[in-house]
Amino acid sequence: VRAEGSGGGESAPRSQLIAARSDEPRMPTNIKRKPLARRVSGQAGKAACARALRRDATSSERVLWDAVRGRALGVRVRRQHPLHGFIVDFYVASVRLVVELDGEVHDSAEQREQDALRDQILESEGCVVLRVSNAEVLAITAQTVLRIKRLIDSLERSRSALPLPRGHALAAHNAPQCDGEGHALAA
Repeated sequence: VRAEGSGGGESAPRSQLIAARSDEPRMPTNIKRKPLARRVSGQAGKAACARALRRDATSSERVLWDAVRGRALGVRVRRQHPLHGFIVDFYVASVRLVVELDGEVHDSAEQREQDALRDQILESEGCVVLRVSNAEVLAITAQTVLRIKRLIDSLERSRSALPLPRGHALAAHNAPQCDGEGHALAA
């Protein structure tokens, strides 16, 4: 926007620019909306959305994050992490655990359907989904953290007891024998 009557390509003063934009509709600043179970397209969109969600965390998300950050559970916990097209509240990659905090919005039948579909998609990708209510996090934080820690420990034990991935043992068995300098030995 240029000031009328100004020659030579000078820009309008800042007050005129602000006035020129004042008739544009504005979002209310007192409303913070958290996207529901919708997928976010594009890697850049996911990262930007995750950053915004971390910045505008709910009180229960902040309380739980304070309790689990810095490897407090013995594993790295990620907050508002893009995963399989969704942004999950908390994610423990080492055991593929997703922790979702559910507020009152998750009580509606429509939202429960969306949550079930989201859980099904995440579980089909090998994740374990734990849903915890915001009220539980705020009322009994220590017990909630202990519950998450026990689930992590259980998942670590079960994953270590699993057989090697298909082909993994065969690859080690069929690997060429090497001498001390890394050269393959003849069969």
